[in-house]
Amino acid sequence: VNEIKTAYCHTQDDALDVGHKVTWTPSVRRMFVLVEQCLRHQEPVLLVGPTGCGKTTVCQYLANLANRRLRIVNCHQHTEAS
Repeated sequence: VNEIKTAYCHTQDDALDVGHKVTWTPSVRRMFVLVEQCLRHQEPVLLVGPTGCGKTTVCQYLANLANRRLRIVNCHQHTEAS
């Protein structure tokens, strides 16, 4: 994670500001690394999992590190496509 912070952040302060409220459980850390690798290789990512497992947090963290705008789409069993 520290190497990824260094790659995305312009200053050490940026790295410290981003994600200071994230609880880095092993599963969140794994998801972060896997999503970051997909982004690095320009591969699409679909995150599926239970509420509260860190999907949105990881995406917000990566978007903040890359200084990119993030659009969040919540899909569930009642979501309709048109």
